[in-house]
Amino acid sequence: MNKKKFVISFALMAMLLTNVGCTLEQEENSSHDTDLQTKELSAYMREVQEQVYQSPMDKAEIIDSEHKLEEQENEQQDTASDESQVIYVEVEQEAPKEAYEVKQIFSTKVPSDILKNLKYDKYPINYDYLLLTGITVNIRREPTTESAILKNVPQYQRYTLHKEVIGQYSNLFQTDSWYKISWEEDDGIRYGYVISGLAQVRQFQFDKMYAELMKIKREIDGHQTAYIRNFRNAIGEAPLYNGTKNDKYGTRWFQSAPAYVRPDVESEFRYIEDGTLLKVVDKQEDFYKIRTLNFEGEYWVPKKYLSFNNTIKELSKIVIVDRKNQNQVAFEYEKDKWHMVSYTLATTGTRGYYQLETSLGYYMAIETVPRFLFLNHATKQIAGYAPYAVRFNGGTYIHGVPVSYKVTEDKRIDPGMQEYIASIGTIPLSSRCVRNYTSHAKFLYDWTEIGKMAIIVIE
Repeated sequence: MNKKKFVISFALMAMLLTNVGCTLEQEENSSHDTDLQTKELSAYMREVQEQVYQSPMDKAEIIDSEHKLEEQENEQQDTASDESQVIYVEVEQEAPKEAYEVKQIFSTKVPSDILKNLKYDKYPINYDYLLLTGITVNIRREPTTESAILKNVPQYQRYTLHKEVIGQYSNLFQTDSWYKISWEEDDGIRYGYVISGLAQVRQFQFDKMYAELMKIKREIDGHQTAYIRNFRNAIGEAPLYNGTKNDKYGTRWFQSAPAYVRPDVESEFRYIEDGTLLKVVDKQEDFYKIRTLNFEGEYWVPKKYLSFNNTIKELSKIVIVDRKNQNQVAFEYEKDKWHMVSYTLATTGTRGYYQLETSLGYYMAIETVPRFLFLNHATKQIAGYAPYAVRFNGGTYIHGVPVSYKVTEDKRIDPGMQEYIASIGTIPLSSRCVRNYTSHAKFLYDWTEIGKMAIIVIE
């Protein structure tokens, strides 16, 4: 087997994550596929974007979150204690022969009923990948802590994922599961192992997405559709639910409409969020009877909360956002087939101070905005903007990397758009919105057709 001796120098890279307010709304509240399996987005992994904080509270939120992670992991036995250490190792230029029991093989493929017809492919990524979650993580030659360290990498790097194997048992993580990964270097593909306690499996859930495509198209096409309209409570505040602003399902009162079990405002109700796609099945004098894929059953909604503007008659474009894996895929329906036109990483909302999770469900693509402004939560002043935005749920947008204005002599100066930040596709960080690389947000902005497009958020 051809081997080459080389030097690996370990250096701890600081990872700074953007925590920018997402919307004003928060004030309320198969050959190509095989090739991809052995390639890494090396250019992306080498760059780290500087952190821009909205306010001291936002910064504290991130620091507190990272501190909790560090408390859990800073004593891990498989983290390098000396980041400046230089180690000489023998590295194979071919995949080592598997000598360990395989628990599972990762080989996600696009379903045969979906045609791959990419219109945006700037950041290719493998369909199965591993996100490293330790502060720093050792990649080892074999799945044991005695094995040679091939590479030491900082938090939130991604690697091509091949297998889960049974290796040495870790008392710290109480597991014997290790992940076999690969990455690309100048002279070939390298393979190594990472203890499962320091990583998360990430995948594109194409099978689940395809099921969602079929389900929503059956529900929408050929039927009378509408969507809930109450952006910033402009149509009117929904009644409180038993005196509170959250119903028994946890849905918020703000930017929602009441959905009653009977056409009677005295009957039991639940909240249904702005932007939610509906099928209209009946009507009475003051109510529409509706059904939505967001939850089971039929409900009566006061007529003022329904919008038929740009109502969808035939659904041809869908973006599916995956909260669990922090990625998203765009699909287009042409000639009786669904086509995958882009797949990329994304960052969704997190629950925290001034922050909310991105809501699961089925939504209308309501409008596109070249850039929308966001506030500094501390000063309540305009702090910056997010470019190329598509609104779909209340003040929730898919958009590019947020930009903070520079203030000079009380004047706001636009420093220019940024293409990406290293936190995209790692963990939920935004204030309900869905962050994309700016070039991908621009692609979606140009590609979107209001009246033909839906956005689905899955777990």
